[in-house]
Amino acid sequence: MSILSRYPASAPSAKLQSQTAFVVDLALVEVHSSYLVAQGLLHENNAPTNGKSTLQDCLEQMSDCRDSLKQSKRRLQHLDGHNPPLMVTAQVMDVRVWLSASLTYMETCWDELADPSAALLKSLLRGSAQKKVVPLLSMALKFSETLQQPGGTSIAYALS
Repeated sequence: MSILSRYPASAPSAKLQSQTAFVVDLALVEVHSSYLVAQGLLHENNAPTNGKSTLQDCLEQMSDCRDSLKQSKRRLQHLDGHNPPLMVTAQVMDVRVWLSASLTYMETCWDELADPSAALLKSLLRGSAQKKVVPLLSMALKFSETLQQPGGTSIAYALS
């Protein structure tokens, strides 16, 4: 529209809950990618037998993490700032609990990979995913903390 007007266009913006849902979605993609790698390793014929139980445990933890992230994303997408403040606060608290649980699930998996017998698995699963998932979940938790404040659902940030 700035073409039709001599006034500059305003910078695009997004509500904090949309940005939080986006960050959660990025974390979900990373966790899902790790899940697929772990699943592939589990079904390889030459997978070390002593690492299979660790892999199965990690797959369960990652599955629980994905479920919690999906719940968080759904809740964020349906969060209505016009609801009574106590209801919004409770809904955002649910998101924060699910995000915190997601981080705990992944940390539990990564702790299991710290076992020396799982060195190969650790190199394949822990490194890149941990470097991406932890900052994303930390960011989502920080955003949700702001969302929980009075008026947090009406905050919009410029995307430029």
